[in-house]
Amino acid sequence: MTTVQRPHEYGSREARDHWKEILDIAESGSVAVVRRNAPVAVVSRQVLDDALAVGSPFNVQVSFFEGQVSMWIDGLPTHGAGDTLDEAEDDFLNALEDYADDWIDDLHRAPNHQAHGGRVRRILLCAGDRDLLRRVVFDEAEPV
Repeated sequence: MTTVQRPHEYGSREARDHWKEILDIAESGSVAVVRRNAPVAVVSRQVLDDALAVGSPFNVQVSFFEGQVSMWIDGLPTHGAGDTLDEAEDDFLNALEDYADDWIDDLHRAPNHQAHGGRVRRILLCAGDRDLLRRVVFDEAEPV
């Protein structure tokens, strides 16, 4: 049976030969699909983050109490604290990165953690870029 190839869809071998074209497609705001064992979408970081943000916003809560600043997200088992807002932000971002690592390693299997996959993927999309992570977490209203 012969399959008809759709626009912007590539087999895995073909994708290697058209990688620049695939990246151009993703950077233009569209999507390319690469088929191997399962189809994989190639999209820009921003397009994926925008889609994930709808169902997985950060909505950071902040408390100032007795000289301590605390930050958390309701339902997410992370928090940050510090003597100043900047210290609390840094501590909170560290906690988010640690949680994302733990989620990928093991927690994704736990029923009470599975719902956090969208936020974890948003953290991972920042690829270790701390300034980008800070903007994504704290400046949700502004595009990155």
